[in-house]
Amino acid sequence: MTEAQHWVSFDGMTWPNPDDPTEVQWRIQYGNPAREDLAAAVSFMAAYSQLIRLPRRTREARIRSIRKATEAQR
Repeated sequence: MTEAQHWVSFDGMTWPNPDDPTEVQWRIQYGNPAREDLAAAVSFMAAYSQLIRLPRRTREARIRSIRKATEAQR
């Protein structure tokens, strides 16, 4: 598993890659998750918690950044 395949990272946060959203989730839910899978899931949860606390404009800007980072990896 490479970082670029399953998540995008920028601005100190790690987000699931929307082009492959179920890979880590499936392994955690149904498979035998590796320690890296669990670390990624914790990172995703922390980023989401931070995102929902942001003011609306900042949150929307962050979401645009996530989309840009994902597009740049294609």
